[in-house]
Amino acid sequence: MRFAPSMEVVAYYGSQKDRVNLREEYRSQNWNVLITTYNLAQGDERDRKFFRKFEWQVCISHRLMSLQ
Repeated sequence: MRFAPSMEVVAYYGSQKDRVNLREEYRSQNWNVLITTYNLAQGDERDRKFFRKFEWQVCISHRLMSLQ
């Protein structure tokens, strides 16, 4: 069973070339939750510009690390 199956969740992650396609796709898509990394959201000017286009209702930042 999925948590909140009625919500559309997308991931914003990949190479610079992949993210060009994701930006185009996600601008025209209806999604409820976007998951990415802090580094991607703040790193490249094109990514920052993309994220500023949205009126975010909630923004949560977590850093997950492996203990291996």
